[in-house]
Formats: sequence, C-alpha cells, structure tokens
Amino acid sequence: MVVLLGAALIFGCAKTKGKTQTEKPGEAVAANVQKVKLDIEGMTCSGCAFGVETALKKVDGVKQAGASFDEKSAEVEFDPEVAKVDQLVEAVSKAGFKAKAANLN
Repeated sequence: MVVLLGAALIFGCAKTKGKTQTEKPGEAVAANVQKVKLDIEGMTCSGCAFGVETALKKVDGVKQAGASFDEKSAEVEFDPEVAKVDQLVEAVSKAGFKAKAANLN
C-alpha cells in the first residue's frame, strides 16, 4: 500500500502524459473557456432537451452542455478559439429548434 501511494506521489495520479484524466483523447486543456446561455424555442418535453444537449455536445470545442425543457434554455461551456456562438445556434437549429444567445460570460 505504501509503495502504491509513493508511486502515485512521484508519478502524479491526476496526470497522464501531460493531460488530465477528464480530457478527451487528443484534446488539450482550453486556456479560455466561455459560457453562454441560449434561449431555446420549440422544446415540448425532456426528450427535446436531450436532443438539444446531444446536438451541442457534437460541436467541436464544446466542453459541457445542459438543456432544460422547463426553463426553455441551454447552458454551454466552450472553447472560444474552437467554437463560436453562431455554431452553437446552428447546431440547435439543425436539431429542429430555434436558439438565440441570452448572455455571454
């Protein structure tokens, strides 16, 4: 047990070849992550919210996306060097809904 703990401390348990364990393979850590809230029109159920989330997560540069049927919105964390708000809105549109940016952080 002591040997394993010592090895973890020496080699680092949270990093693998310079990448954190939460990163996707081949993806570097974004130095700048932006958040945007999108107002979504056309969602009629929680399945619609799932479809919006799925469409947003497919956009390169999106780190995290969550949609709420009750709030008629989606919140997205993305790398602004890779993805643009227009691309997020377009992805939602292709999924069959209408979106517009409510705010940027």
